[in-house]
Amino acid sequence: QGLQDDPPRRARRTNNHRWDDSTQERYEVLREWRKERAERRGVESDVILSNRTLYVLARQNPNTTRALEDCDSLNDWERQEYGKEIVALLQQQDE
Repeated sequence: QGLQDDPPRRARRTNNHRWDDSTQERYEVLREWRKERAERRGVESDVILSNRTLYVLARQNPNTTRALEDCDSLNDWERQEYGKEIVALLQQQDE
């Protein structure tokens, strides 16, 4: 009889965290910056920074290089290489 029963359904994954408009805007600006940076280097966008990292940056919104140091999704090299540009972009979004 057990073989005749329908298989159990997998739990549906839901996305309970919704982005507010300002986080979404910052994320889009960071994605565009990453795309341009990748084109200049001749690499794929995710070589520059991952989508997850962009999301963390958009959510945390570090507005100084010191605040960027608290963002553990960036390694030291990424902070050194891209930090000032990222902070400048995010500061522009806050204006």
